[in-house]
Amino acid sequence: MRSTASGANNGTSWANAYTSLQSALSSAASGDEIWVAAGTYKPTATADRTISFALKNGVGVYGGFAGTETMRSQRNPAANITILSGDIGTVGVATDNSYHVVTSDSTVTSTGILDGFTVTSGRADGGVDPTDRGGAVYINQGSPAFARCIFSGNYAGNRGAGVRVAAGSPSFTDCTFQGNFAESAGAGLSAGSVTSIQVKACIFRGNTVNNTTGGGGIEATDNTTVVNSVVAQNSPNGMNFLGGGNSFVNTTVANNGAYGIALFGAGNVAISNSIFWGDSIGEVFLGPSTGISISYSDVQGGFGGTGNISGNPLFLGAPADLRLGSGSPAVDSGNNAAVPGGVTTDVAGLPRFFDDPGAPNVGAGTPPLVDMGAYERVPLSVSAPANQTVCAGASASFSVTASGAPTLSYRWRRNTVNLFDAGSISGAATSMLTINPTVTGDAGSYDVVVTDGFGQTITSTAASLTVNSTPAPVASNNGPICIGQTLQLMASTISGASYSWTGPNSFASSQQNPSIPSATLAASGTYSVIATVAGCASPAAMTSAVVNTAPSSTITAPSSVCANSGGHGASVPDAGIGATYTWSIGNGAITGGAGTRSITFSAGASGSVTLNVTVQHGGCSSMSSVNVTIDTTCPASFFTLTPCRVADTRDPVGPYGGPALSTGVERVFVVAGQCQIPSTAKAVSFNVTVTQPGAPGHVILYPGGSPVPPVSAINFQAGQTRANNAIVPLGAGGTLAVVSAAPTHFILDVNGYFE
Repeated sequence: MRSTASGANNGTSWANAYTSLQSALSSAASGDEIWVAAGTYKPTATADRTISFALKNGVGVYGGFAGTETMRSQRNPAANITILSGDIGTVGVATDNSYHVVTSDSTVTSTGILDGFTVTSGRADGGVDPTDRGGAVYINQGSPAFARCIFSGNYAGNRGAGVRVAAGSPSFTDCTFQGNFAESAGAGLSAGSVTSIQVKACIFRGNTVNNTTGGGGIEATDNTTVVNSVVAQNSPNGMNFLGGGNSFVNTTVANNGAYGIALFGAGNVAISNSIFWGDSIGEVFLGPSTGISISYSDVQGGFGGTGNISGNPLFLGAPADLRLGSGSPAVDSGNNAAVPGGVTTDVAGLPRFFDDPGAPNVGAGTPPLVDMGAYERVPLSVSAPANQTVCAGASASFSVTASGAPTLSYRWRRNTVNLFDAGSISGAATSMLTINPTVTGDAGSYDVVVTDGFGQTITSTAASLTVNSTPAPVASNNGPICIGQTLQLMASTISGASYSWTGPNSFASSQQNPSIPSATLAASGTYSVIATVAGCASPAAMTSAVVNTAPSSTITAPSSVCANSGGHGASVPDAGIGATYTWSIGNGAITGGAGTRSITFSAGASGSVTLNVTVQHGGCSSMSSVNVTIDTTCPASFFTLTPCRVADTRDPVGPYGGPALSTGVERVFVVAGQCQIPSTAKAVSFNVTVTQPGAPGHVILYPGGSPVPPVSAINFQAGQTRANNAIVPLGAGGTLAVVSAAPTHFILDVNGYFE
């Protein structure tokens, strides 16, 4: 059955499952099984507290299904929680809950089965028998079988909050009775005078009776057999028995609020292979009983009997983990003959007879000898992983050494959450976990769960991983700067950090804020800085520095001008957008272009004209000066010519053709007699053009036979074609000398002359 089924609701398949457990029970006949999918099911949709789920003879009711299985063996009650709840009426209000969630009568034999359910929220507060007992289950005769059930969170105004057996011979296998509360007796399990009760591999924990003498876990009269079970942390006593015929084999009774077991009758009680330890007042209260027999058991404070001991059982982690630890005197100390036939496993499903090679065989029987208590010690150990402290980005590894019944499996956890191989994590299912690279989010608590070949688990102690991370500093510099200035590099302050800088031109420094004095162009580029704290390096921070060259201030001007003449040009190379040009003049006047890269000027009467310029761009500046000779012999007459080409080095090699000008090599052209320039010409007005220069440079024009003056006629960059006007006196024989600072083709045109 499944509460969400939407088919025919006839129980023939999961799709057609019943949605009501009551309907399924009503329809079931002997030999049928009812499979119940995970969910919560209540005895009634009404507020009738007397209605319960009544077991039927020959009908097995099984919980723990997902709703897709085809065989009962495929179910998983631990994963598919299936709840029978008495929380009818107003949800969350206990006082209107069912008196009994499940009931069984004399018609039900051991073929009436309830298996794989959590039975909760029963409230037997009716004031009289039976409505004041059996909150989860009420059994009145018969012999129903309960397996893998959890009885928790139930209440009884009298006794048996979990289960009340008024009469009969039920059995309980692999069941848990936990957190039940009764006012009078037997909060977990309460039984009157019964034919037989069989309790195997069950846990009674945290059940409470509201008085000072009651049996919180179990309170029964007679004929009760408890095997391979745990009775712990109940209040006040773990167990109370009022009659005889009761027996306990391989049962652990520990950490109960008063006595472990209290006997209030004169009947026989036989205890063997059991442990009584850590109960608050004492282990055994005899009362009027004289028929108790304890053998091969570990009783705190001691108790007379064959094979009994009184040593600390060395539980792995009482009260929660009552398995036997290494060196426990209860290991291999029981009596094999006392174990009931057919019992082959302990309360945890481990082999009931297992030889611990580290323990002496001091019990009775042929080895392997049974241990005392509910848990057989199948040695399983794991070493403690070591704490790790690493830098972010580094690798961290945790390793353990484990031993136990093969084959061992491993599962590493961070902060109790399972880890799996992915990304930076490897070895999550091995004895060594590696995290590479680490990040700060990997910090935490790491442990490993080791599982042996029997399914037994042990968890290592936790190791801490600390991942230290140094933040990247903020890098900056004082650029842009000019060549020759100091480049200042700066990194933000990180407490406790050391610094490592690298950069262009093999720069390296361990200062936080290093500087580079008299910086050159080679200092331009990207610098990186790493901060290191406690051995942990930060990510690199970057800053780009700019070192600018000073703009060119080379002045292009005539080498000489005539006295008291005007309209002369002077210029400097273009320094780029935003550049400023500041000119001044001596023995002359600037007549145009002030504040630009090209000016016109006039000359004085004699001597020379001094031109000065300061060029500024990008925070950098340069200054130049040039003297222009004032020629007092200039003729008074200027003769205009139709523009005519005198020389072009692009033409074939010849006096007025190729080759191109070479760097620093003077070339002399005879101008007189060309383009109608007479031999009597003193100076010529030229248009000078350069083209296809191979490198930046300039060309100087001057009279043939004269020293090279410091003033260029034209400046250029590589690949540029540029032109300029120049008036140049002629040398002896009407010659003009030309020299270039870089290889370039040169074109010379005339447009007039002085005579």
